Amino acid sequence: MPRIPQTTIELLPAGWYPARVLIVQEVESDYGAQLEWRFEVTSPNGEKSERRAWSGMKFAPGTKLFGWCEKLAGGSIPKTTDLDTDELSGLECDVKIEIKASQQGQQVNRVAELAVADSMTKKTPPTGGLFKKTEPLQQVGM
Repeated sequence: MPRIPQTTIELLPAGWYPARVLIVQEVESDYGAQLEWRFEVTSPNGEKSERRAWSGMKFAPGTKLFGWCEKLAGGSIPKTTDLDTDELSGLECDVKIEIKASQQGQQVNRVAELAVADSMTKKTPPTGGLFKKTEPLQQVGM
């Protein structure tokens, strides 16, 4: 019989932490298709752990996805752009961790907000790569 160790996750105290985007990928959930964000979060003592967040698939002003991408890009996003989620991997940011109760009643961490990495305020924001210019639709002759 296989022996399966119990999985435990240490809660981080609520607050802001430096992080790195590991991956943003489409997943199916009870709510339909969503994007799952995985972050590598660094605690004050230097320990790294993974935390997740979810956003909708709609890339438009006013959505969590759009707002987080604006922060990662370091500025506004032109209207003629599309998002390539693969380009988000590896980007540094700061995440606001909260503690909330899960559906099972357990205390869990939640990534509530994302901000430009504190280190990025001293550097030039990333440019290019995150967003792909949308090509205008070509009309087909009748």
